[in-house]
Amino acid sequence: MAIDFTRVASQTNTSPSSNEDLPAAKYWLNIGYSVTVTMDDNSTENRFISLAQGIPVDTLKDLETKRGSAAFLAMNTARNELRDELVSAFSAMEPGDEQTFPIEGTSLELQVRRVREDAAPISAKDNPFARKAPLFAAAKAEAE
Repeated sequence: MAIDFTRVASQTNTSPSSNEDLPAAKYWLNIGYSVTVTMDDNSTENRFISLAQGIPVDTLKDLETKRGSAAFLAMNTARNELRDELVSAFSAMEPGDEQTFPIEGTSLELQVRRVREDAAPISAKDNPFARKAPLFAAAKAEAE
């Protein structure tokens, strides 16, 4: 039996369509490795190379703890508590901080990162890159 790609592609996707649909997370877990690279100016920097998507710890929703087998409820309760403990520990980090921990027996590392706080908006009058004159004022004056 052949797969009908037209029908599969037209089915509604129930996952968020963009990052704007997701709540903004402050605390992230990332998996990857560290590498030292030589920059254009011959200086070296240590960079963390991670998967494209980490785990947004503080925005994970509570798991079901009211229905199911005793083992299922116990595991979900433990998972919820683990998330809460991690958020509590991460809250002691300063905005922009990150720490990496080696994963024993591998060259992989686990990175814990707290997102920087949003910067205050810059007003147009204080923005050196903002135009101070109308874009089309000169053309309009020449046309008159």
